[in-house]
Amino acid sequence: MIFPMSKVKYISVEEAALAWQISERSARNYCAQGRVEGALLEGKTWKIPAAAKKPERKIRHSNERGYLRDTCLTAQDAMKAILDYFGIKYAS
Repeated sequence: MIFPMSKVKYISVEEAALAWQISERSARNYCAQGRVEGALLEGKTWKIPAAAKKPERKIRHSNERGYLRDTCLTAQDAMKAILDYFGIKYAS
């Protein structure tokens, strides 16, 4: 539902950042990514609805079990292949 602009109270990025306990840059990034519902860009200034909720953080890493271990083992196998190619001994 879209409300007329005069009925919605807007706050600045600085005020939203304080309320959400994040940096101003993060608040601006959330707005630019379209993750803050109802945020408007007027010129270079973001207007955020006072009732807007803080967006959830994105998951940066895979939650699959063994992701890091598998990545390290793959790198280790690649290094062993290089050492074998050049005939360099390595400890197992």
